[in-house]
Amino acid sequence: MEPKVLEILGQVAGVGGIVLGTFLLLFKDLLEKMASSKLGPEQFYKLIRLMLILTWSVAMAGLVAWAVAHHVAPPPGNSNSSRPISARGIGGTNDNPRKLDGSDTSLECKGRPVQAQVTGLFYHANGSPTTFWVYRNEKDIGLQHNVTAVAQMSPLSFSVVDDYPPKGTNTYSLYVAGTDKANLVNVQNVQLRVVEH
Repeated sequence: MEPKVLEILGQVAGVGGIVLGTFLLLFKDLLEKMASSKLGPEQFYKLIRLMLILTWSVAMAGLVAWAVAHHVAPPPGNSNSSRPISARGIGGTNDNPRKLDGSDTSLECKGRPVQAQVTGLFYHANGSPTTFWVYRNEKDIGLQHNVTAVAQMSPLSFSVVDDYPPKGTNTYSLYVAGTDKANLVNVQNVQLRVVEH
């Protein structure tokens, strides 16, 4: 009976459910004995309070372990990254964006959505709005992300999703465009990472 309870709690509430279920099973007999004993109200209160604090502490430890396992660990699935890229005086128009040389990142896709993550630093010298594009297979499909223009190096961090990549090897590349024809965008340590969900 008890393993079945833990199995159900694990399916419904995950690690936290297993932790709470284990403590419930451990303290069930103790609670029954305490209720039938001749403890005074103050002693009974102290024991109940101690059990609640211990249960809460172990449950929090379980939740922290779950959070670390799911948010710090690398995402599941296939992934690949470009080398960090630094370049000056790049850019193009929205009709004709310029490719960041060295940003090509290939990934063997199995038909599941792909998330492209871009990180690094950038600035646009004259403060015009800037658009970054992640293209699949040299402009087969473009995933657009607009960024606010800045006059100094600022963090660049965004992700876009390719919902329907074809099966097989796909190459993703990063392109840059501004609202003017001048090549005034500078990037530093920009990296393109693609992850299959």
